[in-house]
Amino acid sequence: MDKRIWRMRALKAFKVLPYALGVTMGVLLLVYGGYLIYKDIFSAEPTWLIVTAHVIMTVSGLFIIIVGRRDLIRCIGLYAVSLGLSRFALRLDILDFTDMLPAAINCVMIILALNLMYTGLSFCMGRVIRRLSMSITSILLAMIDLLMLVTDGTQSILPFTPYIDTTTRMVECVMYLVLLILLDTEFIRYGTSDGRIVTHLTRIRENYRMDDDAHINPVVAYNLLNRNGNLWIIKNDGPVEREMTFTISGKTMEANVTAQIWRGHDCIYLTIASNPGSIIHANRIKVDVIRNEGDILHMYGKDGTDFILGLSQGARS
Repeated sequence: MDKRIWRMRALKAFKVLPYALGVTMGVLLLVYGGYLIYKDIFSAEPTWLIVTAHVIMTVSGLFIIIVGRRDLIRCIGLYAVSLGLSRFALRLDILDFTDMLPAAINCVMIILALNLMYTGLSFCMGRVIRRLSMSITSILLAMIDLLMLVTDGTQSILPFTPYIDTTTRMVECVMYLVLLILLDTEFIRYGTSDGRIVTHLTRIRENYRMDDDAHINPVVAYNLLNRNGNLWIIKNDGPVEREMTFTISGKTMEANVTAQIWRGHDCIYLTIASNPGSIIHANRIKVDVIRNEGDILHMYGKDGTDFILGLSQGARS
């Protein structure tokens, strides 16, 4: 299969990835929070703070599953706040100043949990700020969980560590990993002020692109490549030397195109309109290079034009 097709499929997959991870966030919070609430029921004396943290985690998971696709940034913030709150509640519950070393280490863990909650609140407000701080905090907390997995929660090695079963630690590591992957996706990176500028520039450039499924008749492709053939009409009207019309077809679009060769110009000008004979909403682009790449016609322009058209016998000429 053509490498370009694989690349387009990969780009589509990367666009869907943040939303798939968003659903994963919700499922993890819902299942993990529900499991912790179940454990709290059979616990001897669960503190109100721990129970509250686990309830918030469970409710947040359900909320993310329902609305995650509509507002992913705020859901990421809610996810981070829920994780931070559960870590904060656990560490605060075992904080004991009778032994200063474990107490000091637990205080560091509490600070990390508070920072995760603080950065998560920024996302909850719809602003992608402090992304790096959230990433570093998540990495540190994940490393601590991994260390606990390696030591298997042995109190003699890590006296400041509350015993938590291996499965729970693994789930926590996965939860931090999901958050880290999401924070590194293009969707979140371009959520910053600088990123939004890049996004706008990308959208401007995409005005010079076609739908992925757009295609034309091979006869049209031949005329465009060789700049001669029965579709070209001699005009000699002002700067226009020759002109041809054709149709670009696709699953979601059908456009009428007027191609022109101007006297003294090496490029081809394409005027693309949704309705034949109407140029009110037309878009004119300049194509400097046209290449035939198997069943694909690739067009480039010095002004940023860069699009491909598939070749199909069934397309109208």
